[in-house]
Amino acid sequence: MRAIRGALLLLVFSVWGFGPAYAQQTVYVDALAAGSADGSSWANAYTSLQLAIDTLESGDTLRSRGTFSEAVDIRTEDIQWFGDDDASRPTWIRGDRYSPNWTATAAPGLYTLTGIAELIGTAFKPGSIVYDYRRDDLEGSVTGVDLRRHMDELPANGAGVYFGHLKPMSTTKEVEATPSSWCWDEANDAVYLHVPQGETFNAAKAGVCINGLNGVSVWVGDVRISGVNTICTPGVAYNSGYGLKGLGTFSGGVFENCDIIDSGWHAAGFEIGSPTNCTLRNIRAWASGVDGSNANNPFVFFARASITNANHIGEDLVYHAYPLLGTDGKPIFATFLPKLGLSHPSLGSWLGGILWRNCKSFDYIDQIEQKHSITIATTGNSISAQGVPSYDPENPAAYPVVVQDSYFEGACAVPTGNIRFERCVFVPGDSDLLDEFRVTINGYMWLRSCMLELGKDSGAASSAFFKLGDFARVHIELCTIHAEHDDPIKHVFRTSYGSVIAKQSVFSTRQPSTIMLIWPAAWDDTATVHEFDHVYYAGPLTTAAHAWAAPRSQSWWQNTMDPDGVFAEAVEFVEPEAGNLRPVPGSALYLAKSAEPVPELVGLVDIDGNAYSRSYGSLQTPCPADTNRDGMVSPADFSAWVAAFNTNAPECDTNGDGSCSPADFSAWVAAFNRGC
Repeated sequence: MRAIRGALLLLVFSVWGFGPAYAQQTVYVDALAAGSADGSSWANAYTSLQLAIDTLESGDTLRSRGTFSEAVDIRTEDIQWFGDDDASRPTWIRGDRYSPNWTATAAPGLYTLTGIAELIGTAFKPGSIVYDYRRDDLEGSVTGVDLRRHMDELPANGAGVYFGHLKPMSTTKEVEATPSSWCWDEANDAVYLHVPQGETFNAAKAGVCINGLNGVSVWVGDVRISGVNTICTPGVAYNSGYGLKGLGTFSGGVFENCDIIDSGWHAAGFEIGSPTNCTLRNIRAWASGVDGSNANNPFVFFARASITNANHIGEDLVYHAYPLLGTDGKPIFATFLPKLGLSHPSLGSWLGGILWRNCKSFDYIDQIEQKHSITIATTGNSISAQGVPSYDPENPAAYPVVVQDSYFEGACAVPTGNIRFERCVFVPGDSDLLDEFRVTINGYMWLRSCMLELGKDSGAASSAFFKLGDFARVHIELCTIHAEHDDPIKHVFRTSYGSVIAKQSVFSTRQPSTIMLIWPAAWDDTATVHEFDHVYYAGPLTTAAHAWAAPRSQSWWQNTMDPDGVFAEAVEFVEPEAGNLRPVPGSALYLAKSAEPVPELVGLVDIDGNAYSRSYGSLQTPCPADTNRDGMVSPADFSAWVAAFNTNAPECDTNGDGSCSPADFSAWVAAFNRGC
């Protein structure tokens, strides 16, 4: 009876006009399909993406597989597009177009191709020419980019490090004189290329890439694209080409679960209009498709008008950062400016309400330089927030951009202004400083439960990780700032009139370093105001210095700046080279606690869930249940916990409340059940 009543109700609703006016459908597209091409099934799938997309109506779903050499537009809102569930049949959109119609010129090794606009399907100029475009092996035999440490996150869909671009030249004469180069003859709609040294020309290896065109352009809201990969949509200077791009003013859009290789300025993002409520999720961006004059920002949110709270999210994003690579695997340009994420408005506007979380950035410049015996001028940062709305910098909840639980390694491993960073790790390693400073802060920044490894020195007497502008204000809570490198940066901060507020944090070094170089235009005791509270200072460091008098002593710093600070010998960390600054269990730092906790930090936890009194801002502390610290959770940890409980050892304190009690056993059981 209930089923009959429901059917009658549906009939009444349909008659009155309340039922669905259009039956939602699933449309299939397969580059290799050989059926009726009506999109009704995989066997009868369309073979053109754009043709399939043009049949969609709101509420429809598109399923795709195969490799397509077409850029597509989506102008129907409220649709979903998924790649195939079969990992062996991924969806790829290629930006490189191939033609057999290359013609040899009179110059040896020089070939030309006409009709470029028709070949690439747009009036845009070519972005680059690829020749024998290939993927390197995981060891980086050709390029120097070794991916073996990332085996657990590499896809099976053909992503990786690709190389094979030719060098852009301005004139045909330059191309004639330069193997592995190309140029565009705009007047005659033609391109010229000079094959690599020692190569016999093969037209099947020569592809023309589109400049300034996106693999997928989405013009409307509530569109979800998942499992659609793009490759080779690069360009030259000021290129705006994307892999996946949302354009316009709308609410709601999701790009997720994909790889984007050799894109232009950006891999995936939303811009042009003023979109809101958009998400970038689980995307890997590989390399840069622009020349060295422009930053490569793979993930971006933009607004043309002011938006105080856009409610955008970028999560589980990975950036494998390396410059455009030529046919020999070497970088084509000598400058590289990477950053994982960017939020910015048009000039005179502002944009806020951006959350980045669980992101990773890896910079391979050192590996490439060593492989090819070259030097690349590299500068960049982790995530950049430009043009933000006004906010109270003393209120961490007010910051317009937040970055959480993220890891940055290499030249772009620096925090930036107008952002609250929580539980993040920055590891510059052996990357060189382009200037005397790793990063310049001119505004405000909040670091909570973060770890910063200072990296390599530049050789300058005033080299520093942070250079603070006159009005800069940096808050540091529950953080570890450590100089592990054999040749560390000489100072953590260099400041004239900026301020540092550090609470319950650790400054540590193995080699002589200085916390602060105070360098005002004219010295006086009120030139710069800093607040250090319950800070642990470890190792051969000088706590304050300035250019106009002898360095201040440790006793001055402790008594004047931080009366509750603790000075100690150098501490030992577990695996600092891997970005894990967890103090060795039993060490002085591990056991240290503040006698008088900083009130505003009560209730806060670090990246591992440890309470503030046990927090040192480290990443990858073993799971709370891993009591014996062997990197895994097993029954042996129960025995270790019982032993720690019986001896009142620090390892017993699973819940981080500063004591060893039966409550810790309940916390240990819960952590054990969660696993690692």
